[in-house]
Amino acid sequence: MFSQIKRLPLLAALMLYAVSASAEDRYTLDDLIKMAVEKNPSVAIFRANVEARKGVVVSSRAYPNPELGIEAGRGRSLDGPDSGGEYSISIGQPIERPAKRHFREKAAETGVLSSEKEKEGYLLLLRSDVKKGFYRLLYDKRAVKAAGENIGIMDGLLKTAEVRVKAGEAPEFELVKARVEKLRVDKELKRAESRVITSKAALNVLFGNTLPENFDIEGDFFMPEKRFDLQSLLANAVEKHPRMLKARREAEAKGYTLKMEEASVFPGITLKGFAGRELGREWYGIGQVLIYPDRLRKYDLSLKEVFDAVASNNANAGGNIIEHASEQYIVRGVGLIKSIQDIGDIVVKEHGGTPVFVKDVADVKFGPDTRQGAVVKDGKGEAVAGIVMMIKGGNSKEIVAGVKARVDEINRSNILPEGLKIKPFYDRTDLVEKCIETVTKALEEGAILVVVILYLFLRNFRGALVVALTLPLAVLSTFIIMWKTGLSANLMSLGGLAISLGMVVDAAIIQVENVQRHLSERGAEEHRLPVILESILEVRKPSLFGELIIAITFIPIMTLQGMEGKMFAPLAFTVVIALFSSLILSIFVIPVLCSFIMKGGEEKESPIIHWLKIPYIPVLIWAIGRPKVITAIAAGLLAGSLALFPFLGTEFIPTLDEGSLTTQVIRLPSINLTESVEIEKKM
Repeated sequence: MFSQIKRLPLLAALMLYAVSASAEDRYTLDDLIKMAVEKNPSVAIFRANVEARKGVVVSSRAYPNPELGIEAGRGRSLDGPDSGGEYSISIGQPIERPAKRHFREKAAETGVLSSEKEKEGYLLLLRSDVKKGFYRLLYDKRAVKAAGENIGIMDGLLKTAEVRVKAGEAPEFELVKARVEKLRVDKELKRAESRVITSKAALNVLFGNTLPENFDIEGDFFMPEKRFDLQSLLANAVEKHPRMLKARREAEAKGYTLKMEEASVFPGITLKGFAGRELGREWYGIGQVLIYPDRLRKYDLSLKEVFDAVASNNANAGGNIIEHASEQYIVRGVGLIKSIQDIGDIVVKEHGGTPVFVKDVADVKFGPDTRQGAVVKDGKGEAVAGIVMMIKGGNSKEIVAGVKARVDEINRSNILPEGLKIKPFYDRTDLVEKCIETVTKALEEGAILVVVILYLFLRNFRGALVVALTLPLAVLSTFIIMWKTGLSANLMSLGGLAISLGMVVDAAIIQVENVQRHLSERGAEEHRLPVILESILEVRKPSLFGELIIAITFIPIMTLQGMEGKMFAPLAFTVVIALFSSLILSIFVIPVLCSFIMKGGEEKESPIIHWLKIPYIPVLIWAIGRPKVITAIAAGLLAGSLALFPFLGTEFIPTLDEGSLTTQVIRLPSINLTESVEIEKKM
């Protein structure tokens, strides 16, 4: 069998991988890198992205900005030789501060640099991939050559083994070993040839599969003359790698964007915790197009044609893609109105072979926008009003104090023009402080009433002290949980805490009263701890169920959405948190307080309880003996309350007395702004 194996000479082995490549299809490493930069599809995408960013720069430099408002109407001119009816088109455009426009342009320009660095980063990676593919293919070709040389050597060894076996100088086993080794070398050659094919395919992918089918490479390995340590390589990569440069450019662009947003706010007004909108902060410039009806008739035009011409000539338009050499270019038309002259040069139509411009049928000028409102302060004259709105989660007292401090700082500085001052005319700080004071007073009074009533009914100072100590601990625990969950101490949450004071001490009262009763019945000092534990466990389950039932009743309020949820959900959450705190305290704290504070002794009945029992016990005995009558009375009362419910009246929020007066003037809808301002001055 082995004697039939065909022996391939060295030349035949090398021809297994060799292909007939012409001189034009052989490439060096530099040739491949240059071709990859030209033909790689992703490079074209990055170039197009750079061009698109350059288009953003053009748009950012356009003046006015793209967002324009156009209005048309008819009026009557009473002055001048052309008095009579007028048609007008007003093009409104917000005038930005130069700083805002500057930062917008810088952000766009930095975006171009970022895109260029992104392209450079990809080119760097592409060159790296080409080099890796080139040297991988070169290595695989060397492996094929080495495998071919091994085959030649093995052919010689195999012939030598055959001669020695025939001469009897070596056993038959030597010939078998030589043939097996020859098979192994043949397989190595085939594997090397397969790797060459795979490496060529992977390298061709980087060129969009545009390389010839039988291309080949030429070159050699080389060792760099200069050697670098790890720290030098890392420092060089951090400083010069395109990805790091791109990240720096992106951060710079975001910084300019942030400055542009800051420039949108009046200098010195920015304050953490509130969002402000200054009324009348921006002056709106208007390109006024005053159309003459006689000129429209002269050129046989309508108002709509002029309106459509102005509107359609203020836009950017996307074109197509032009392919040139190995690159493609995006075509786009920039047609934004940049000046009053641009409006006048808009072509409306062609009349008698001559273009008719907007300036031929109208006067185009620049002027202020038509005002639709005014602010009058103290009847002395017009003023500019600003409103400070607190953002969600802000602290109203801290924000108002910060606003007042910042206003004083602005008034003392030279930010505003000479003679111009900021004066608050509507401050709700007093309202907030009064509301918080009212809720705080309710909490204090509620706590005092709870302690007093406990002592009057329990007639045990130690028991009342245990319950009284539970109250501040429960409130403190509630505030801690509110702080951890992000629930602020606003009017609704504090109100929920106020109405939950009685619920908070409910479990404590039940446990303390039961402990007091058991201690008075048994009274032995040495058995006090087991008695306390038994007393608390006896009522733990019913008090637990009672607290859970109360908490469950607030779940519907906790699930409210929208405005109702924002207002009333904090109240429900606060009540549930307070009940949860009292539950934890009743399990772990009250038994300890009872063991330290409460002592044995005869239980004294409160005179109030004694007086209440006199009418209560006979009524209770009478009610127990007549269950049907009591059930009928209860059902009648329930039906009566349901019947009265529709007559109670409803409102979303009860009327709040802020302690100040507000006047409102009802005017005719057709009143003009001048007359409205005069009315305000007389009030």
